[in-house]
Amino acid sequence: MEFRTVDRFTTPIRLLLAGYADPGVVEAVGPLPPLSAGELLEHGRRGDTVTTCVRYAYLGDLPPGASRLVDPARLSWVQVTELDLAERRSRVSLRPDDYADRLDARATQRFEPAPGDRTVRTVEGELRVHVPVVGRAVERALVAGLTEWLSAEAAAVDRWASTGR
Repeated sequence: MEFRTVDRFTTPIRLLLAGYADPGVVEAVGPLPPLSAGELLEHGRRGDTVTTCVRYAYLGDLPPGASRLVDPARLSWVQVTELDLAERRSRVSLRPDDYADRLDARATQRFEPAPGDRTVRTVEGELRVHVPVVGRAVERALVAGLTEWLSAEAAAVDRWASTGR
């Protein structure tokens, strides 16, 4: 299932990107439904590229019948983000802790300056659940949860980055 979200930040792009490049952003965001708080596993910088690996767990509801094929307690993954500060974009992929053969997700984020010294982020991605019968329903649930989380994450990062942490 393909998805697209657009978030508007009150923070200037320079400060917002610095916030996303800071390993403290994971703790600043904290737990936001339907995901757990992130667990920072790795953070590194090479030139203009910042790479982070953060573990999350899905805590939201799944469609009826899905739990017979997917244990909700085992829906966790490592989110790998490669942020290119010069290009103002990032590539994101999810590496499931379990069910690697059943879940595949990736996205790109573009950050653009907006009028009034603000920033717009566009996220475009694809999430696939390879489970017979309920796969599409699980995709819809996960994408709905993910877009809800992205909106809340944007607000949390906006507050954190604009205050200078």
